[in-house]
Amino acid sequence: MDRELLRAIRTLEIEKDAAVRSEEFDLAASYSNAEQTLRGLAHTDAQLRTALKLAVARQDYDAAAKAQADMRNLEGAVAEVRAQQLAERAAARRA
Repeated sequence: MDRELLRAIRTLEIEKDAAVRSEEFDLAASYSNAEQTLRGLAHTDAQLRTALKLAVARQDYDAAAKAQADMRNLEGAVAEVRAQQLAERAAARRA
């Protein structure tokens, strides 16, 4: 998921810059907030990946299963942020 997150962050950066250039500052602020949220989720994703690797190396499969479940939950959070941004983008284009 890390590549997907990085791609989503980069897309938001580009869209934020475009919104600023067109003076759509509310939309730019929304993109900025979503970008920061995704950056936080990317950090959490990296921590969970490390925890998963360490748990497997220690043969602590309960901890590995928990890290894996947390990673799945994180994927859901990322999908929610992306869906919200798509909805806001569509609303801005209609306005």
